[in-house]
Amino acid sequence: MIRTMQIEPSKDGAGLDPAPSLALQPSADFAEFRRLWQIDAETLGRLARLRPIIDATLDALDENFYEPLFQEEPIRLLMRDPAVRARAINGMAAHWRALLSGELTNETLLRAVLVGRRHMELGVSELHLLVASQHLLSRIISAILDAAVDEPAEAIETVVRMIRLSVSISMKSQADAAGRAASTEEVRRQTDRLRDDLRALENFAYVDALTGLFNRRHFDQSLAAAIAHALRHGEPLCLVMADIDRFKQVNDVHGHLAGDMVLKALGGAMTKLVRRDDILVRFGGEEFAMILPATMIEEATLCAERMRQAVDSLSVPINEQAPIHVTLSLGVASFVWDETTESLIAAADAALYRAKQLGRNRVEVRPEPQINRPSPPRSRRASRHRA
Repeated sequence: MIRTMQIEPSKDGAGLDPAPSLALQPSADFAEFRRLWQIDAETLGRLARLRPIIDATLDALDENFYEPLFQEEPIRLLMRDPAVRARAINGMAAHWRALLSGELTNETLLRAVLVGRRHMELGVSELHLLVASQHLLSRIISAILDAAVDEPAEAIETVVRMIRLSVSISMKSQADAAGRAASTEEVRRQTDRLRDDLRALENFAYVDALTGLFNRRHFDQSLAAAIAHALRHGEPLCLVMADIDRFKQVNDVHGHLAGDMVLKALGGAMTKLVRRDDILVRFGGEEFAMILPATMIEEATLCAERMRQAVDSLSVPINEQAPIHVTLSLGVASFVWDETTESLIAAADAALYRAKQLGRNRVEVRPEPQINRPSPPRSRRASRHRA
């Protein structure tokens, strides 16, 4: 059972005493940060709608969540004092809660400045701050996907921008407190660098390091969200499972480094064939998967066939050896009303297995099952045509 910290707040209600030198007045820096991170009325409105999900995520955070911040000297020694530790934890939690509330004010931003200065005093580095922010972001993303909210990509991007805003302000305040005057241009450079760092951290949790495609974790969350969306809007949905034929022979004959090069090349070739809304993942080993929203079975089959042809015509150069040629077998299944994620994966996988049995380097489609269930509502918009 998760034990949430129950610590009495300090006088300012957040676990951190306000710095006497911190005047609560508007700052041009805040306007610049808002502009850089595109924090507008639409962003704040979306945050307000996400507030129940975000509040539940923050309520579930316990003391262990903040442990990575407090592991290095001299922070660890300071955090041995329970009062100091509780004040730091409560201050961080209150800061994130206020920033992600959808009610962004100068006081909220000034608290971000205060958090940044307290971090500097405790010895919390920029890397520590980035890692903690990434951990929080990962939890909120999972909660958003589990809740199957409308427009999950936009919701996630909104939270990402707010956390970037928080980190960039805290880093700026650390620089100011250390006597390093930061011009507007320097702020822009800092936030640009921070944007790249955070993007790399965000991708780390959901991207396969070898191929650059999304990974199985992202697939599981995305398929559940795609099914919920299809049911809600009565739209078609298809799943494609693909497997490299005789890939073990590639590793046995040419070595695992050559096998890695083949996986990278196939990932790049397949990426060129998917739409913006499609989700292509490395499912595991030599197996790939594609989630195709708003796609009829006929379109999904054509997409799989184009992918098969692209791989069939691909030659992967391996140093001084002869180029390696591999083929792909694919199975396609359309989502059936009231079907589960597990049964949809099993159906596409069964079609893939049949493609293997029938000679490989081919596409097979799961026959439409005869199920005595109500038909899903017709979509109000047609499935998007694949060029």
